[in-house]
Amino acid sequence: DAMTGVKNSGIRNCSGKGIYSRVSSKIISCTIDSCGGSGIMIEDMGSCSYIVVRNTLIRNNNSTGIYISSYNNQPIIVDISGDSITGNGYQALYIRASSSAKMTGILCKNYISGNGNGGIYLEASSSSSEITIAIDSNYIGSNLNSPGIRCYNYSLPAITNNTITEHDSGMGILAGIELNFNEEYWTESKYTILNNTITNNLEGIRANNWSRVTAQYNNIFNNTSYDFYNNTANTQDCRYNFWGTTATSEMNSGGNPKGISVIYDNYDDTTRGEVNYAGWLDSENGTPSGAGNRGLLNFTDSTYTPTSFYGSGSSVYIEVVDADV
Repeated sequence: DAMTGVKNSGIRNCSGKGIYSRVSSKIISCTIDSCGGSGIMIEDMGSCSYIVVRNTLIRNNNSTGIYISSYNNQPIIVDISGDSITGNGYQALYIRASSSAKMTGILCKNYISGNGNGGIYLEASSSSSEITIAIDSNYIGSNLNSPGIRCYNYSLPAITNNTITEHDSGMGILAGIELNFNEEYWTESKYTILNNTITNNLEGIRANNWSRVTAQYNNIFNNTSYDFYNNTANTQDCRYNFWGTTATSEMNSGGNPKGISVIYDNYDDTTRGEVNYAGWLDSENGTPSGAGNRGLLNFTDSTYTPTSFYGSGSSVYIEVVDADV
């Protein structure tokens, strides 16, 4: 297969793109600085099976730091690891899958800061396209005008072990993570958000459209507006997170589930789904609280219809309904 390989190189002050490729690419230990277009642009037209960008400094370019798009149904494996992507005019990293394109791989241990239109932007534009890249162990901070991570349409990354902070300057709704899944009936398609620290953004996590979220064991606190904003009709599984000292006191006071000041859900707008915050952590990276949602115990007959009477010798059936189970 054709391959673009660039290693140990400095590319500076180009009038256009720093690196442009339409085939599989390996870019290792380079500096791409102050170019007039994107630092790196890779557009797959059918000849690309992998994209590797490692240990590379991508800064102060006029457009996107790294721009990747695919229009082909050949799977692409992406490995963007150990890079510093800072001060670019648009997103640090934009990945787009169109038609039947499918992308997997990892974005790992990158430093992403000070870019002009957000951090990581993933868009799988059709129901036949997929982006299932893992976003792991990155620092994503102080990017302007857009969220730290924004997922559109059919992109479903796993978001784990990241620090996402200081997305609170510029125009628009600025969240640490913004999710925009675009299919109502794909009920098993869920975003997984685990073990992140999401602080000091305008909002921590915002779920839009038909997004379904499992967000657990995160530290989500000190965000200006809400730590979790459920802008959907779906119930969101946000158990086992630390929500900051004020919200923890609210939860510890009992009467759960209830409206919590840092969570926007059905208690604020009846058209929105509930955010299940049971088992909240007692501190950053702490242990789950013993308290949770109230359960319901029903005595029923064999068809699980509630009853208050059993005849002599009858079997007793018990049904337990508890969101924590």
